[in-house]
Amino acid sequence: SKAANHNKYRKYCKRCKAFKPVRAHHCSMCNRCIIKMDHHCPWVNNCVGLGNHKLFLLFLLYVNLTCIYSMTLMAFRYASCVLHPSTGRCGTASSNIWVILLFAESLLFGLFTGCMMGDQSLVIFTNQTQIDRLKNVQHERVESYNEVFFFS
Repeated sequence: SKAANHNKYRKYCKRCKAFKPVRAHHCSMCNRCIIKMDHHCPWVNNCVGLGNHKLFLLFLLYVNLTCIYSMTLMAFRYASCVLHPSTGRCGTASSNIWVILLFAESLLFGLFTGCMMGDQSLVIFTNQTQIDRLKNVQHERVESYNEVFFFS
């Protein structure tokens, strides 16, 4: 019967002491159930799930673009100091070392956020969250990405 099938999919969260929606997982950090929870992100101090996945992707994109922008500025400064050392804008050798260290830091953050963007894009395109992958749970692919990009 229809009621029996409906009850088969209803799950109860022992921590929230309530029924939880389909594909919801309890986050011990937030102490609540999150629909399509991917992970708890310490950068934003919140869970990445259905309600904020788009915002998390935008956050990663903006951090990545900022890293690229800062690397470009530092590369131009370093190149101008190497090509024209007599301009007086280059400072001491220790300030040039700081430029190299900041470039390396921007490169590492850019690579990390780029990898995270790729991983989160894969989550959207395959309709499989990290928790689904860990539990080896398969969900059907959704052709429309409106669920993530136009969720209000």
